[in-house]
Amino acid sequence: MEKELQSQEYLRRPWLKDILDFSDAYVEDNIFCVSIAYDDTSMNDAAYHDIEAENYDNYLVEEKTALAEGWIVPRIAQMLGSGVIVDIGCGTGRVAEYLVKAGNKVIAVDHSMSMLQKTVHKIPSLALAPLYADIRHLPLYTGSCDGVVCSGVLHHTPDWPFVLREIARILRPGGRLVIREPNAEYALKFFTPLENGLARLNYWFTRSRKHQINTEQYAETSYEIAPYERHFSLSDLRSNLPSLLHIEFATATKFWGSLYLEPDFPLRKAYYQKSNAIDRWLFDHHYPIKRGSLLFVLATRVQVH
Repeated sequence: MEKELQSQEYLRRPWLKDILDFSDAYVEDNIFCVSIAYDDTSMNDAAYHDIEAENYDNYLVEEKTALAEGWIVPRIAQMLGSGVIVDIGCGTGRVAEYLVKAGNKVIAVDHSMSMLQKTVHKIPSLALAPLYADIRHLPLYTGSCDGVVCSGVLHHTPDWPFVLREIARILRPGGRLVIREPNAEYALKFFTPLENGLARLNYWFTRSRKHQINTEQYAETSYEIAPYERHFSLSDLRSNLPSLLHIEFATATKFWGSLYLEPDFPLRKAYYQKSNAIDRWLFDHHYPIKRGSLLFVLATRVQVH
């Protein structure tokens, strides 16, 4: 029955031929799966994101994030081009959904089944192939994919250079990789005191605590299973990038738009609209910003002669 189900899912997506290695795969909840050899870190990360999956998309409703994602995700798609795209660490499918709507075939990879189930529910399309797998050992054939997006994933992966090597392996020559990660050179020393000062100012003007975060709603996610995290600098990536990948463009976007203003701060919406317009303009004109909160890198798989 398992083999029959696997065959049905394969036949429904003939575009996966010569891309996904089915030899060790099985299907569960319409998701292609391969066995994962978890270590303690990856097991904790998967458990954490299984818990987070239910409310993971809620932060997109928040104005600051929604405005930024509204222009960043389309830029990711534009940088990748078209074809068969692999979304490494897809989460609940925010980027994958946009890529499918843009006409691409997308293999959405994650090691959290709960996240993948959210992705399948969000994207009911045969242009999507959800894949439960270890991103360090992808069951994809060498040189079989046109693009890879790795958005907010490497900073959760201690042995992330292995992921970059896998990406270089599965990309065809000329294929593109887009990386988006927290930036180690983000101007936190500038923004933190400014944010604290604005919060105090806002409190004295409004005398309001009604927007304080209710930490009880996050109690289920304990520090015992909190994921591994680190920030990246461009030099980190350059020193660990496989020789088959060549960096075409790098910047640290979301500078002004990263400033946190409390929900009841006067002119909050106007500030985020203007600041994101500035960040978007700087990104589109390839200004090499160093201090933004998000490190963005576009790399191309080179041709080997």
